Parts: sequence; C-alpha cells; structure tokens
Amino acid sequence: MTAAARRPNLLAPSPSGRHPSADTRDWTDTWVCVGVAEQLTEMGAVLPATIGYHAVHVRRTTTGLVAAVNARPFGGCASIPVHCGSTRNVKCPHLACAFSADGGVLDDTNDPVGRQRAEFVGDGRRTVVLPLVQWSSLLFTTVTLTSAPPHPLEAVPAPLPATAVGSAVLPGNWLTTPPRVASAVVDAIGGDVVDVAPNLTLIHHGHRRTLAVFSKPAGQSRSTVTWAHLGPTPALDVAATLWGTSPTS
Repeated sequence: MTAAARRPNLLAPSPSGRHPSADTRDWTDTWVCVGVAEQLTEMGAVLPATIGYHAVHVRRTTTGLVAAVNARPFGGCASIPVHCGSTRNVKCPHLACAFSADGGVLDDTNDPVGRQRAEFVGDGRRTVVLPLVQWSSLLFTTVTLTSAPPHPLEAVPAPLPATAVGSAVLPGNWLTTPPRVASAVVDAIGGDVVDVAPNLTLIHHGHRRTLAVFSKPAGQSRSTVTWAHLGPTPALDVAATLWGTSPTS
C-alpha cells in the first residue's frame, strides 16, 4: 500500500456523478487558505470553511483561533439527501456539511442565540481539531489526523496585517478563480504574482505590502472569492477594479 493510499480521509467520498456540487478530490495533508484573522473579531465567532468533503470551520476562543471539523458526517444527516446533488452548494440548516453553502462569519450579530454556530461546534464532543497556521493575517488549515506537512509560506517573510478585506461570489472553479481575479488588478498596482496552491494568489507590490486573493467552493462552477490587503492600502479601489463594488469588510 502506498503512502498516499494510507492517508486518513475523515469522510469517504461519494460518486461525483450523483453529487456534482462536491469537490471529490482528497485534500488531506494540503494547506488551504480559508480566511483572514480580522474577520473573526468577536469571541465565539465562527468562519465556515469547506475543504472538499470536510465542513471545516475556524472559530475564535478564549485561547485564540482554532480550526476544527464536526465529525458528524454530512452535518447530521444519515446520508447525503438527493436534493444536495446539484451544481451549487445548497442553503440548509445543517451548516456543518460540505454540501451546504458557506456563508460569512457567524457571530452575535447574525446568530444571536448561537443556533447556527452550534451546527459546527455542538457540545464539543464531536469536533476534531485541525492544524492552523497564520501568515500575516491569512489563515491556513489542513485536514489531517497526523502531523501537519510543512507550510508552503513558512520561509517567506510575512507582510503587515490586513487593512482591508472584501468578498464576492463569482463564476469559476475555486482553484482557478484566484489567479484570474488577481490578473485583473496586477497591471494597476504592479508587483510580483505568486500562486500558492491550491487556492491562493499573492501580489507582492512593495515593502511588506501584498494583495492576497483566495477562494472557497460555492458549487461546481461558483466560488466565494476573498481579497485582503496585507499592509498599507494603495490608493486604488481594488474591490471596484475586481468586481465593480466598494470594499466590504
């Protein structure tokens, strides 16, 4: 048996033909950019961050940020319902499921009694803590039950923390959209483009200044794309350049 075959996958994939919205690839032991630390400002806030078949989340606790996955397969359903087999992630009360659509951060403002956050955290007995790395303001996690692999940016000097963050749902696969989106602004701000597999593109454009663009799946051909200015914000309205809106944070 090869090393790849022995890697523990927390949830067994289902046939992609039946559930085309899901990413059937095994992302075990792969560092994935899932959010920005400044998005989680409140104690107890939860950021949904689906990775393949794993409904990962990041939450702010009294001891800091924690990445975890709820070990209940499919958010509590005994099996994957037929209506979840669409080309888009669906709106569902079972938020801790890779087939439900990831929304934004859940906190006391939009989840005052904590019902939605409980879908991810529960009573804590079914959550599996995952490795979490912060590079500047960017948050990375990896689905693994063993020691985490080396982080791809561990030897790269981190830029200053984020000064602006925005997001939008755009057409395109979550793996190919970040480079496409970043290319729309690199001519305006200049700099060096660096793709960090699988879902992050960085544009270094000055001393400790970087524009980061990453995405999360919103279906087979839709992505929730987030951009973050790491370091001083340039005069250019990046959000307007990217998708014709002003920044949202």
